[in-house]
Amino acid sequence: MKTFLIVSGCLAAAFVIFLIIYNRWAVKQRIVGAWVTSTPDGSLIMIQFEGSDAGGTYKQLIKRDDTQLREFGHWVRGMGFIRMIIMTTDVVRHPRFGQDTQYNVSWISADSFKIDGPERDKWEFKRAPENVRIDFDASKPAAAERTGSS
Repeated sequence: MKTFLIVSGCLAAAFVIFLIIYNRWAVKQRIVGAWVTSTPDGSLIMIQFEGSDAGGTYKQLIKRDDTQLREFGHWVRGMGFIRMIIMTTDVVRHPRFGQDTQYNVSWISADSFKIDGPERDKWEFKRAPENVRIDFDASKPAAAERTGSS
């Protein structure tokens, strides 16, 4: 019985030490920047966090076939989670518009993390190259330029 208690105590202590070390490492990870992922339905998703390590604004772009859905909002980071509020979106009557929604965040490495919550079901993002940025303000070519006609 003593051996069982000693082994159980050591395993519990090792687990607690692991959690402390992981949490210290996770807190040091920088979420600011651009991240990309894809989903089984063929969507390419890019999200860009701007601001400080504690919070700021985000832009999200989902591309699938010929459609693009944009989302812009505010985010705040906590221990193991991120809270996001949609401030504007291309989705008419979005159910989460203006709502403070919490997502669980777990770091896989310094260049990848997983986000889990409403409409972001276990999405695994990888850091995008530094030259990849979302620019919602970029002008779109006129119809004549797109078709090549004058």
